Amino acid sequence: MKIGAIWDDLRAGLAERIGDGIEQRRLMLMRVLEHRQIALTERAWGWIDAEQEEPYLTLLIVIAGDEDSSKLFANMRRGILEHRSLCSSLLGFIR
Repeated sequence: MKIGAIWDDLRAGLAERIGDGIEQRRLMLMRVLEHRQIALTERAWGWIDAEQEEPYLTLLIVIAGDEDSSKLFANMRRGILEHRSLCSSLLGFIR
């Protein structure tokens, strides 16, 4: 199965669970971050609060929710959460 198909299935499953809205995604992301005890900078919240495209917020939910605690993944996750441009690059690869 191609990564694009997996991505589409993941997005559809999330939509079934919480709906399609941006605010539902943002709330889910906040819950995941709280559960995983991940704190973000004001810079990160600035772009996340302004984000209006569902794929970006969905990707952040997936990245934040992953339980990989290796240093490499933790640093990658931090970068993607903090910088919309890195999130955009990863989405470009997935799509």
